[in-house]
Amino acid sequence: MINRLCRFYRAAGAIAVSLGLLLAVTIASGQPTGGGATTTSGSSVAGNASGSFYDYSRSGEIPINVNIWGFVRAPGKYRVSSSTTLIELISLAGGPVERAKLTEVRIVHNVNVDSSLASRPVAMFNVDEFKQSGNPKENGVLYPDDTVIIPGDSINTLTQVLSIIGDVAVVAISIIGLVVAIRPK
Repeated sequence: MINRLCRFYRAAGAIAVSLGLLLAVTIASGQPTGGGATTTSGSSVAGNASGSFYDYSRSGEIPINVNIWGFVRAPGKYRVSSSTTLIELISLAGGPVERAKLTEVRIVHNVNVDSSLASRPVAMFNVDEFKQSGNPKENGVLYPDDTVIIPGDSINTLTQVLSIIGDVAVVAISIIGLVVAIRPK
C-alpha cells in the first residue's frame, strides 16, 4: 500500500511539473500585448492590457469607435477622429507585429450603423502595397464601429497547430504516467 502511494505521489508530482511547464510555454508563446501607448493627442483610458480601450480622438472632430484585432502590438477598441485612416489606426495600435499578413488586411463595416456600406460590408486592403507605392486606395476610410482585422501568415497558423498538438501530448503523457504509476502490478 505504501509503495503504491509513493508511486502515486511521484506521478502526481510529474503531472504538476508537466502542467507548470505547459503553462510557462503557453505564457511565453503569447503575442506581444503592448498597450498603454500615448501620444500628444491621445491617451490610454483603461490601462495597458491587451483588449483595452484607447482614446485618440482629436478635439473639434467627430469621434468614432473602431476595433482592431489580430497581429498588432495593442489590439482593442479605439476612439479616434472620423478622419482617421486605416494606416493611422494601425500606427496607433503600435504597428503590426512580426508575421502580420499585411497583404490581406480587412475592414468589416457595421452595416447597421451605415446602410450605404451594405453592398461592401468587408473591404480588403494591401498595406504592403501602400508601404511600397503610397497608393491611397490601399489606405481605407474608417466608419463608426468598424472592425479592422490583421491576420497572421501561414507559419503562424502552423505554429498554433503545433502548439495545440504539443499541449495535448503533454496532457496525454501525464495521464499515461499517472495510470502506469498507480496501476497495481
